[in-house]
This record gives sequence, structure tokens and C-alpha cells, in this order.
Amino acid sequence: MKAEIITIGDELLQGSVENVNYRVISKFLYELGITVVQHTSIRDSVEAIVRALEQAKNNADMIICTGGLGPTSDDVTREAAAKFMGVKLVDDPDMREKLSLNIPDSWGKKQKEFHEFSSIPEGGTWLENTVGVVPGIFVDLGKNLLFFLPGVPIEMETMLTNEVLRILKKYKMDREIYSITFRTVGIPEIQIHRKIEKHIPAVGVDLAYYPSFKGVDLIVTAKKTYRKDLDKFRKEIEEALGLHVFSKSKLEFEDVIGQMLANQQKRLSVAESCTGGMLASTLINVSGASSYFPLGIVTYSNEAKITELNVDKNLLEKHGAVSKEVAEAMARGILEKSSTDYSLALSGVAGPTGGTPEKPVGLVFIALADEKNIHVRKYNFIGSRNVVRQQAVMSALFMLWLKLNNTLESFKFNDGSKKV
Repeated sequence: MKAEIITIGDELLQGSVENVNYRVISKFLYELGITVVQHTSIRDSVEAIVRALEQAKNNADMIICTGGLGPTSDDVTREAAAKFMGVKLVDDPDMREKLSLNIPDSWGKKQKEFHEFSSIPEGGTWLENTVGVVPGIFVDLGKNLLFFLPGVPIEMETMLTNEVLRILKKYKMDREIYSITFRTVGIPEIQIHRKIEKHIPAVGVDLAYYPSFKGVDLIVTAKKTYRKDLDKFRKEIEEALGLHVFSKSKLEFEDVIGQMLANQQKRLSVAESCTGGMLASTLINVSGASSYFPLGIVTYSNEAKITELNVDKNLLEKHGAVSKEVAEAMARGILEKSSTDYSLALSGVAGPTGGTPEKPVGLVFIALADEKNIHVRKYNFIGSRNVVRQQAVMSALFMLWLKLNNTLESFKFNDGSKKV
């Protein structure tokens, strides 16, 4: 099965809103073995939408459109869909009644009397919106499957993974491609390539690298003919990258870390300076984190480090806040204060000001402590203030990941950091 994605909205063409929907839909389809042959972004215009649908119907078996289903005058997707299909828009009294109960009062009482949301092209069926108001629309044209989804990313993605997936399961799809996503951390894409390049099959398997400040997602795909080559390559990647691979699913790193802490019945506390609570915030992205994360403290000033973590004033005066010695003291201080099994402490120069030749912007010390030992690494990150902080958070979690896997002391780091 082949698919085309059409994203609708003047704001997308103007660059005022990031087009995240295309990326999410494309990845969703690839994971189902569906080939995306084209992506088109168009303005909020009946003519433009009809023209795009006419072109797409000859290229793809499935067309997914996002945007233009809302309450404003530029939301014309329903009208365009009906015109493309050569049918009328018909009002659905049951949907109108349902929507009358869901439309927020802030939209205006008169809005509840309007029929825009309850009008659907003849032959279409509704797609439930569980996190918003406006429903989506599905149409089976025989040769083409059409999905019209909201443009709001959270609404679109929820409808995609619930409603669209539910419908696709009813159709027998000849899976054209197979894919595996390796979520990695603590290693740049060039190092990933060097570690796996000798294993890459000469033909049949494609690689795509998706780097971010959190890590690199490596997506490996192969057509059905080369399924065995993909399975063999998967095992070789896992062996070559080892603990740099934290997941082959959609789980985030903090999810995996949280599961390990919970499974091992270990608790973690954190003391942050340059990251300003970003590490704690990342940890509590996971529901139930309170079972393993009882305490996090931001000690941004020297005074706070002294009063909250018992960091020695003389230590700060001699070595400065951004130092191995102070990071160690912060880790010990929060460990004693919280009585947890592990602690993480971060102190650095996030920039863009505050750097010196001896301690440049991007310098961060990360300490991990337990009852018996303390491990400190020195990092020199590159990027904006926020990028430095994000990299520091992921590096701290990576140290903890290795500790939970009993390999921290022996692991050969590939991120340019140094043990100090």
C-alpha cells in the first residue's frame, strides 16, 4: 500500500507553525509497512485542496489530510472533500447533538447552533476525537482510502493511533516494507555509522539517521524481499552499539530509566545548578516517578549549595562552582539529604555568557554517587544555552543507565567526555 500526506494550512506555508504532523504520520505509516510516496503542503483553499486530492488519488492508495476542520472561516476541508468526491455535505443530527455537549462555552453559545462540525460528505464516516472537539472523517472510495484529521498535533496523533489504526486493521494490507527503530543515547551519528558500517548489507537495506539533542534514532528499513537481511543486520547493530541502544520502541529514555529504577527498587535524587530543574522535570515526565524519585533540588547560587547541600564554602572559593570537587560535594549532599540509593549532580557554564578561557561555555561536570562510590565526568558541550542544558540532562541519565547496568566503571564512552 502507498500513501500520500497532505497538510493544509496557510500557517505552514508561512513558516509560522512547524509542520510536525507530516513527520508523525510518515513515521506511523512506515512502522505499518506503508510507503509514503509524497507529501504536499497547501494553503487553506477549496481549489488547492481539491487539486491536491485529484493528484494524490493517482499516486497513492491512501490519502491522509490534516487541517482545515475547525470553526473559522479558513477551515474549508469539508467543503473541498465533498467537491472532490462529487457529493453533497449532509448534516448529521446525532453528531450535532453530541457536539453541542462538547463545544466549550468559551467558543460562544451561538456556535452551538452552527452545523459546520456535524456536516459530512455523503458516504463518509466519523473518526472520534477523544482529546478535542472536532471529529475527523473517513471515506472509502474503493480505489482510495481518505482520512481527514484535525491539524492540532495532539488531536491528530491521537486520532491517528486510535481511529486510523482501527480502520486499517480491517483491510488486508500487503506489507511492502519492514522497519526497526534503534533509539540511541551517548553517541553521535558519525560514531554509530563507524561502528555498524562493515555490517551494512550491500543492497536491500536502507538507513536513516535522525539526530536530536536527546540522541540519535536510527531507522533501518527493508522491502519484503530482504526481510532476512534486515533480521541479520538487526542483531549485528545490537551487538555493535551495545548499551547505546536503549529502546527499539517509542519509549523515551526517561521511561526506560524509570522502569529500571522501579524494577531494581532503587531511588534517585538530583541536585542541579546549570540545568535549573530540567533533569528533575525530565524524570517526572513518567507517570509514577514518585516511587523512585523523591527529591530534586536546584541550587543555582553558591549560597544555596552551601545551605541546602552542605557544600564547603572553602571548596567553592578554591575551585569554583563549576568544578569536579563541587559536583562531587553536591552529589554527596543530596544523597545524604534524601537517603536515596543514587544521586546525580550537575554544575556547568550553560552560556552564552559566563565563560572564561579556563572554564568555557559548555563545560559541565556531572557526578553520580551511591553509598560507596562517586563517579564524575567532564563534558564540553557545544550549542545554545538550552542545547547545553539538554545535552547535560541526557548525559547524566546515560551515566545512570550504565550504573543500573553495572557497566559505568568499565564503559568506553563515545561522547568526548572524560572521567575526572
